[in-house]
Amino acid sequence: MSILIVDDSADDRILLQAILSAAGYENILAADSAAAAFRHLGLDGGKHGAARVDLILMDILMPQMNGIEACRQIKAADRFRDIPIIMVTVKTDPVDLQLAFAAGAMDYVAKPVNKVELLTR
Repeated sequence: MSILIVDDSADDRILLQAILSAAGYENILAADSAAAAFRHLGLDGGKHGAARVDLILMDILMPQMNGIEACRQIKAADRFRDIPIIMVTVKTDPVDLQLAFAAGAMDYVAKPVNKVELLTR
């Protein structure tokens, strides 16, 4: 299984990678912005092919483009319609979560991340 972590916080990316690696997940990609995630997915119009991704863990609060808009753009591409996106966020306000779900997110995990909750979801 290939997992793409999208978070502008290096500490949060490292924490998520450590939790997932310790649980046996080996193919983990990381991106520090929506633009970097789009490059991994081949959505930036670049020449290189898209990485195979089975799950995306996406932060909501990021500079330039937030995770909700990034989720919306990823889900607009037919080939990513069935890839689950889980939001990882400090923003657990119902309005933010409703916007995330409307954009195509399937679930969320609150920050600070609870290892058991992350792995269960």
